[in-house]
Amino acid sequence: MSDDMIIQPIGECVRSLRLERNMTQEELGERAGVHSMTVRDLELGKRSTLLTLIQDLRSLDEWNNSRTIESEPFSILRRETRWAQMSPTSSQ
Repeated sequence: MSDDMIIQPIGECVRSLRLERNMTQEELGERAGVHSMTVRDLELGKRSTLLTLIQDLRSLDEWNNSRTIESEPFSILRRETRWAQMSPTSSQ
């Protein structure tokens, strides 16, 4: 599976979570400590770092939410990478 096939649904998930909280990309970027263009790129499925993803999820209060971590976009990431070793649910 390509990187693009993994990052696209994750970006869509981040966007959905942000919109559920009525936040702008600027607000999320400010909370996450990244530029709004970085949030935009992540949501559009462009290349992003794992650190950016973690910062965004923490800013959305979703890093420890098993509903998010166990959702389909993240299950793809776990299958395709070693990210599962870093997931807060992997130690359970």
